[in-house]
Amino acid sequence: GCRWCPSRTGCPYIKARTRAEVADLAILNTSYLLTDANKGRGRFRNRDLCVLDEADLLENEILNQAEVFISKRRMSKMNILPPPRKTVESTWPGWIENEAIPKIRRYLEHIPRPHEHNAGVMDLKEYASLIELLDKLRLLAGDLRKGGWVYDGYAQDNVIFRPIEINDLGQRMVWPHSKRFLLMSATILSA
Repeated sequence: GCRWCPSRTGCPYIKARTRAEVADLAILNTSYLLTDANKGRGRFRNRDLCVLDEADLLENEILNQAEVFISKRRMSKMNILPPPRKTVESTWPGWIENEAIPKIRRYLEHIPRPHEHNAGVMDLKEYASLIELLDKLRLLAGDLRKGGWVYDGYAQDNVIFRPIEINDLGQRMVWPHSKRFLLMSATILSA
């Protein structure tokens, strides 16, 4: 079975995804496509043509995929202290490597794993979410050293890292995953 239900054969999501994988034409939303291509198994990579509708929103979707967000509630739950010097960029990678990542790993040791019988749906979601957060933090630690990121989340005491520009992220997250692209939008923007 999958992580969510005991039988893959009856799962409507698995059936629909399998049909889309083998189809000549698959319709996905941009968020799903980027998640699958960059964090999933890449089931929809290397197609001859990728049509992105609502292309005026592509930049926001890339930003959403790249952003690293840790809520105040989640930090409290895992006993993660916020970065001590939020405005000093050079301290951010150390905070990630010495504070955030170790405490998330420690927390993961104490929650049910997906393969354990006592793991409920909420446990599975939390486990998957924390694994994704760890992956994002590892990538972020390297990217922060290159610059081009901002710290946010002051208002609600969350920790949020956002890229300033997405040029390099688009090169990594979007364009390698298809041979050709057609970007469409009913919203007229400048080139």
